[in-house]
Amino acid sequence: FFSAFNLASWGGIATFTFLIIPLSFLLIWLFKEKNLQERKEQILKNYLLFYFVWLFFTIIFSTIYGYSLVSMLNHFISGTNILVTIVLAFIFIDYFLIKYQDKYLKENLKKYRVLFSGVIMLVLGSVFLLLMNKNLISIIWSLASQLLDPFGESRIGSTVAENAQPYLLNWMGQIGKFFFWLFYLGMVVLGIEISKGIKNKKHKIYFPLVWILMLSGVLFSRISQNSLFNGFNAISRFVYFASILIFGIYFIWLYFNEKLNIKEELLIIALWLFFMLVAARGAVRFFFLMAPFICFMVSYFTVKLFEYSKKTKDELLKVLLFIVFILVVITLISSIFSFIKTSSQQAKYTGPSANYQWQKAMQWVRENTPENSVFVHWWDYGYWVQYLGERPTVTDGGHGNSFWDHLIGRYLLTTPYPETALSFMKAQNVSYLLIDPTDIGKYPAYSKIGSDAETQDRYSMIPIFVSDPSQTQETSEKEIRIFSGGNAGFVDEDIIYNQSGKDIFLPSQKAVVGAVILEMNKNNTNAFNKVDAVFFYNGEQFKIPLRYIYYDGHLIDFKEGLNAVVYFVPSISSSRSEEHTSELQSHSFISYAVFCLKKKKKYII
Repeated sequence: FFSAFNLASWGGIATFTFLIIPLSFLLIWLFKEKNLQERKEQILKNYLLFYFVWLFFTIIFSTIYGYSLVSMLNHFISGTNILVTIVLAFIFIDYFLIKYQDKYLKENLKKYRVLFSGVIMLVLGSVFLLLMNKNLISIIWSLASQLLDPFGESRIGSTVAENAQPYLLNWMGQIGKFFFWLFYLGMVVLGIEISKGIKNKKHKIYFPLVWILMLSGVLFSRISQNSLFNGFNAISRFVYFASILIFGIYFIWLYFNEKLNIKEELLIIALWLFFMLVAARGAVRFFFLMAPFICFMVSYFTVKLFEYSKKTKDELLKVLLFIVFILVVITLISSIFSFIKTSSQQAKYTGPSANYQWQKAMQWVRENTPENSVFVHWWDYGYWVQYLGERPTVTDGGHGNSFWDHLIGRYLLTTPYPETALSFMKAQNVSYLLIDPTDIGKYPAYSKIGSDAETQDRYSMIPIFVSDPSQTQETSEKEIRIFSGGNAGFVDEDIIYNQSGKDIFLPSQKAVVGAVILEMNKNNTNAFNKVDAVFFYNGEQFKIPLRYIYYDGHLIDFKEGLNAVVYFVPSISSSRSEEHTSELQSHSFISYAVFCLKKKKKYII
């Protein structure tokens, strides 16, 4: 019932339930089979029955929450959830071979029974998947890819902010360095406790070392954006996968060659640990999921430290461990008050995600639009319109049909043709189009999602810069204004510009446009002499003239310069006087600098 409830509450988190339980159960099955001497067949039969009943009633209880039996069956033969079915198939086949091994396996092959069970399961599974029009190789590749990118590299998955992959420094910033290292030590201690189930003394030492290698490979392969281990380059990915692979191979070798008797609860915690590390490395949103596990491992370390200090027979070591234990407890008590203070401050200044203006706007929607009106907008506002405005929307934060996000980005928010937008809205039976001022800053997101998958034809950015009066320079004939301090943006296409006979190369997504310099004629408020953009790349600064200025409804062409346009918007004053909103010369103003090459220009305009 609770597995089904977990699925209904948050499907993304339920995925971990259907990873941790099956794989933990598989390890427990393998160790039970290896170590049981009496009533082995009956005990394993009960284990098999338990697992089957858990899966069967998870599917049955899911119907309470609106899932159909067909959708649930499909749920467990696709994606990572297929592990639930794989484990069921394996233990069923393995139980059959255990029961009839004297009949089907020769004596010298019995120790390889687990391998035979695995091969049979793979063959039968491949045939079944082919009948279901699925491919085992693609599923395995998908599982491996999700170790790096839990939400995939699709335009939706890579653009949504909460799906962004965090760095190790983000972890430390969230929980503090001291708490992080206690968490790390807790995981190390877990490896030491697991090694106690290994009979061979040599491997009691080797196992914790390989365990620490695996932990460190997962954690430290993505330290920061500027680190050698940034999570993206080849060495980061090699360290990540190699550490997991080395541990996996070593653990399998131990299983077949050494006597192991590892406690079941340690196996469950170890699997829980592994998937939490992979999850928290994969997306910011999983910090919610990591919080209780981090607290658990810190507590685990503290309790084990106390046990070690009691059990050790060396008096000097006993004293040292007790001193460390007392210091840890004191620091944890201090951390409690620090965390309470931080949480209290966050709560004090946290309000509804929909601010006062949105609440008033949605009140207007409730009171002034027909009840069945359909709203379309960028997906961010879906739940606000649904729950505050009480009107249906085409998209929302659930991304139930992520392809619609692409359609809105392409055919509504970036299309150069109004008739295309109207056609799309008619197809969706839309009554109202909702636009928010923050959509300007979200332009990179919806232009990327709205782009063609191969050519990225719509992808662009709208960097915003603010006039800085302190940097204004004046002479008798001209005035130079600097626009900076805004959200500088990456160049969205490669730029090659010849300046003084030398080519300047600014690569896409690496070079940054950091400022705009405008030169005006003091004797004519609407006369512009030139405009330059300041780019930064590889520690160097490049000042390149731009060809176009868009101001006061007019496009000004200087006939030379980089084929890009900067769009100037006068500042808005609270005064009703028109002169406060129209005079460029007298007031500071915001510029929206849109750097676009020829093929993109039509989409921006």
